[in-house]
Amino acid sequence: NKEYIFKNNTYKIYFLSKMKDFKGLMDFDVYGYVIMDNYYHLVIRSNEVSISNIMQRINIDFSKYFNISNNRSDHVFQDRYKGILVKDDKYLLSLLRYVHQNPVKANMCKCVSNYYLSSD
Repeated sequence: NKEYIFKNNTYKIYFLSKMKDFKGLMDFDVYGYVIMDNYYHLVIRSNEVSISNIMQRINIDFSKYFNISNNRSDHVFQDRYKGILVKDDKYLLSLLRYVHQNPVKANMCKCVSNYYLSSD
């Protein structure tokens, strides 16, 4: 819906907190992330559980929290997650640069390291 679901920092911090909780429960590695106002990017590697299951759990948990907080029952995320298979380190580094540059390109900060809701 292109809605600003992370319109305030409370939602961003909650999402980040739950991602870290699920990381402990579902055994996956986080290589990078950024949480913007209307979307997020995660670069993860699953050790045991399917990435589809991981993303489903994270998105369902956040959707319930968002809907309860806003007294609504609609879909929060427009589509299923979009996964990209990373086959080599060169592509991984390129992908991480892309993820971390999102706040700079959106004029939310001047430098990647100034955006606190990013893994960089």
